[in-house]
Parts: sequence; structure tokens; C-alpha cells
Amino acid sequence: MSLTLCLFRLKGQSRIIERRLVQTRGQTIAGLCASFPSPKEREHLQLGLRRAPDAKLQSVAIEKRYFEGTVGFTRSVRVFGGQTVNVPTQYQVWLRKNSSIVAVAGSSMVLAEAFAKAFQWGATGGTHALDEIAFPKAFLSRLGHWLTSGAHSRPGAILRARFINASLDGEKPFDEITLASQTLLSSKTYKALSSGDAQPAFVTFMSPLFEGVSRQLACSLAFRGLLRITTTEVTPNEANRLLDEFEALVAD
Repeated sequence: MSLTLCLFRLKGQSRIIERRLVQTRGQTIAGLCASFPSPKEREHLQLGLRRAPDAKLQSVAIEKRYFEGTVGFTRSVRVFGGQTVNVPTQYQVWLRKNSSIVAVAGSSMVLAEAFAKAFQWGATGGTHALDEIAFPKAFLSRLGHWLTSGAHSRPGAILRARFINASLDGEKPFDEITLASQTLLSSKTYKALSSGDAQPAFVTFMSPLFEGVSRQLACSLAFRGLLRITTTEVTPNEANRLLDEFEALVAD
């Protein structure tokens, strides 16, 4: 089973008050979102929570590098014959201490946003806004260097990349250019696009074998904030080790 991480970021570093975060345990996500001061934001999140009205912050754990919350809710699933059954579901929420990245392990961006904002609200009391994650101009260069670093026992590779508003050889910008190759990092076209004004939209890559994991991880990254690990049976520990590496790649 793959794991989708929906990524957000706090605006500015924050001093997380552990006691406050622990006190949110057991509270409903709808209740936490209802306390937001902005009526527009409250309405937006409550509309999203129609898919999970019973969502609750079931547990909170404080780890060395991150805070972790488990959100439990009931999901309606249509099965064979058209019948609908209710299935217990959990999303994990991680608030990273070093980078203020908030990652939600779950496939719905709508629910992930609500869960992330509720968790962030519980941690900071709303002192910092939560926004889409921003990728620095040097991100693709950093990603390439990390994938091929000699520090890893087995290197990784970028396998596919899609750019939008991309120009080649002085032509008018194309709406979209997609490149795919096992040796993409050495491609002149990829180098020109990744170092120019083209806007990256999506990359697929195989991670290197880095410290803390026992296998390479197949990943895809959509630059709107979706990091999918497609390796089968990926574990929360592997996801967090990848986030450890990812933090350095998106640092300002």
C-alpha cells in the first residue's frame, strides 16, 4: 500500500508548547476548527469535514524530531452491489520540530488540510498560520545532489519530470513538457529546464539508500504539496526518515 503525504508549513518558526498540544487529545477536529477566529476559514474547513464529521484526535505522541497525532474517523465506502459500509480510518499527522513542516499521511487533500490545521491550532494556539509548502528555486538542484551523493551506498535517480510554462531553444513557452528517462539527471534538456525559468509541476524519483532505511523508496512529488511513497508496505518510520532528508531540501 502506498502512502500519500500532504505537506504544509507554518509561517515562521514557532515555539511549540507541549502541554498545550497534549491537552488537545480526545477533542474532535470539528470542535478545534470551530474555534478558528476567521469565519471564512471556519466555513471552508467545516465544508471539508462533511466527509468525516466524527473525526477525532485520538492520540498525541511527542518524539525527538516531531510531534505525532492520530486522527480517527469513519469513512463511507461503496462495495460490490452498490451497498455502502462504514470503515474505521486513521490519518497520521506529523509536526516537524526542525522545519515547521506539517505532513499528513492520507490521500484526501481536503481532510488533510482540516486535520493539519486543527493539529497546528492545538500546538500553537493559532499564533502561526498554516500555508502551502513553498519549494525554493534550488530545490531540484538539491534533490539531484542528494539522490546521487557519494555518501549513499546506493544512489537514487529522477525518472520523470513535468514542467509547465517551459521554453526550449528560445521558442514560446509550452503549456507542459514531460521528460522520462533512467538517466534524466544527465539529460541536457532536463538540465536546461530545471535551471531555467520553467516551473516544475511533478517529479518521480527513486530515493538513494540513505541512513535509517533498509531499501530504496519509490516516490512522486507534486509541487502543490503531495509527496507519495509508492513502495509497498511503507512504514511510518520510513516516511519520517524521508521527511528528515526532505527538510534540508526545502530549507530557505
